[in-house]
Amino acid sequence: MKDRGIIFNAEMVRALLDGRKTQTRRLVKPQPELTTGSGFSWNGRLYGAGSSDSETNRNFAHVVCPHGKPGDRLWVRETFQGPLFDCDQMDAYAKDSAPFETPAFCKYAADRGPRPEYQDMDDNIRQGWKPSIHMPRWASRIMLEITAVRVERLQAITLGDSLLRPFGSRSSRL
Repeated sequence: MKDRGIIFNAEMVRALLDGRKTQTRRLVKPQPELTTGSGFSWNGRLYGAGSSDSETNRNFAHVVCPHGKPGDRLWVRETFQGPLFDCDQMDAYAKDSAPFETPAFCKYAADRGPRPEYQDMDDNIRQGWKPSIHMPRWASRIMLEITAVRVERLQAITLGDSLLRPFGSRSSRL
């Protein structure tokens, strides 16, 4: 079992926290190309074309998902700021920063609060967010478990799949 980071925007984070998001989709890269023999070429190897969803899944069963496999976990990267603490805690932070490196000392843009104010190393007061790409693992507050991975054509997405709906556990299907 591996842990990997995955970026979500603020709207998708709110949907996860509200229990309305059950799956996420990511593009297969590189995209397979249709060949003259009515099959798909993937890294120079030829596979059958397949016209149905189950056929597409069977043809691409060999593709390794870069986000993991069922049982792996994804920690959500989102726009944040932290660690944030009072100035009187600076000595404790200087001695050992580990206790401050938790989600409890972070603010998140998805929570729709004002931009946090903080003091930089030059004692200047600043406001703003850190982009999700720079979020360290310790700042993540959402952990997802991959329950299924499948390849499907964009046209195969159903209306039911496109709607955000509740789910019981914090899980994600890629």
